[in-house]
Amino acid sequence: MPKINFENERYIYYSPNPEKISHNGLFVKRAGETLPSPSYYHERPENFLSESGGIYVMEYVLGGKGYIECDGTTYTVTAGDFYLLTRYHSHKYYSDPLQPLHKIWVNMSGPFISNLADTLGFDRGVYIQHYDSPKPITQIHSLLESFNYSPRGRIFDSIALVVTEIMLSINSSRVEQTTSESPVIYEIKRYIDSEVNIAASLDDICVQLSPRLKRPLASHCISICLTRRSKLPRICSSTV
Repeated sequence: MPKINFENERYIYYSPNPEKISHNGLFVKRAGETLPSPSYYHERPENFLSESGGIYVMEYVLGGKGYIECDGTTYTVTAGDFYLLTRYHSHKYYSDPLQPLHKIWVNMSGPFISNLADTLGFDRGVYIQHYDSPKPITQIHSLLESFNYSPRGRIFDSIALVVTEIMLSINSSRVEQTTSESPVIYEIKRYIDSEVNIAASLDDICVQLSPRLKRPLASHCISICLTRRSKLPRICSSTV
C-alpha cells in the first residue's frame, strides 16, 4: 500500500468508483490541494495499481520546493513547475523541509488517459515542464466543483479535452527537446523545409542524410510532422 502523510491535504473531489460515473473512459479519482507542510511525503509503489490499470498524477507547484524520486533519479520542482507521474513506476515525492511544497493536483486513471499516453510514447515515469499559470489544473478543479449542478457527461468530456491538451503540450516539449539535441533530426527537418515539391518518404530522406539511420528515428520524425501540420503529413504517410 502507498505511504501517505495526509497532513494539510485538502480534497475538492473524491470518487471511490469513478469508472461507474464516467462514460468516456477517463476516471478521475481525486483532486485537491496540498498546503505547505515540512513533513509532507507521498510514496506510490510500482505494484500499487487501481482496478482501472494504474494512476496518473498531474500536479502544479504553486510555491515552495520539493523532490520526486523515480527510477533512480531525483527531480527538483519549484513554483511554476507542472509534472506528470505516469503509471507502472514507483514514485516518492516530498517537501523540502525549509521550503514546503504548496501544490494543486488531480489523480486519474482509465483507458482514455492510458491509451493517450501509450500513443504518444510516454515511457518515462516523470515529465516536468514549466507553466506561467496553474490554469491546466485549475480548469479541471473548476469542472469538478460544478459536478453537483452540471451534466456529468459534459463535465467529463470537458476534462478529457483539458487532459488531452496537457498531454499534447508535454509531447510537443519532449519532441522539441529531443530534436534540438539531435543534429541528424535537425538536418531532416531542414531538408524537408527546403524542398517545396519533395516526393521522397522519410525513410528515403533518412538514408540520404545518414546511411546508419534506423527506422525508430524515422518514426520520431513522424511525430515531429504531426506537430508541424503543414506539408509534412503527405511525407509521413508514405512511411507508415
